[in-house]
Amino acid sequence: MGRVLKSMNNYQYRKHILPTGKEIHIYDGLVPLSIRDHVFVYVSRSKYMIGWKDGFFEDAVRHKYLFSSYSEQDNDECRLLPFLKITAVGELIKDLTLTKSVVNLSTPSDTHFAHVHPEKLVVLYYANMKWEQHWHGETLFYTEDLNEIELAIRYQPGRVIVFDASIPHAIRPQSVCADHFRFTCAFTFN
Repeated sequence: MGRVLKSMNNYQYRKHILPTGKEIHIYDGLVPLSIRDHVFVYVSRSKYMIGWKDGFFEDAVRHKYLFSSYSEQDNDECRLLPFLKITAVGELIKDLTLTKSVVNLSTPSDTHFAHVHPEKLVVLYYANMKWEQHWHGETLFYTEDLNEIELAIRYQPGRVIVFDASIPHAIRPQSVCADHFRFTCAFTFN
């Protein structure tokens, strides 16, 4: 697995290249505090529904999760996506079409399964303002056969991850000592 680390302006950028050649881009410090705070308040006040699931196989279908689907107006009011479009992330999505925008709300009692998305690219944003390392909640990336974890990315407030939607991935549930709600903003593109 290849890894590139760069400090750019006021943020850090890492790129992981998996043995399959698929890439995972990680940005820390890219989103300024004023926008992070606004996004957190916005997602905290969103209307959540039960129904999102990690795939369509039998075990996954039995588990449903809380999510809030965002419209174009929600994205504008939330301010995250318009901001990302004018950053280095914008370069990765500039020729793509947004297909889905959703905020996932995870709790310690959730069970998550490895899954992929039919779209081309996923932009994932960790929206909580505080998160301790021992609270877990990492995003796990698996080998194609799901037998091994290739990469675990720590849930760090304000972190942005951009990855190939065909990489099998899942959430490691947060610890019971964590904040009860773990928010992630997920944008999928074709």
